[in-house]
Amino acid sequence: MKKIDPDVWIGLYIEHDNATISLDASGGSLHRRGYREEGGEAPMQEITAAAMIRLSEWDGSKPLYDLMCGSGTLLSEA
Repeated sequence: MKKIDPDVWIGLYIEHDNATISLDASGGSLHRRGYREEGGEAPMQEITAAAMIRLSEWDGSKPLYDLMCGSGTLLSEA
């Protein structure tokens, strides 16, 4: 049975002989949560921002600086 609106997200990552199970307390990516209720001309889509953060290999151990500092999409996705 698939839960449509789960209370807890469980992640499973398998690489070679290692498996990592994690609990995601954040509730998933912001682009899936609809945190922007009013639509408008967005300078950057949430999916693009999430991809940029992932490609940057930022792991949260150091501060993240958004030099573009527009609508905060990059920071929201991070």
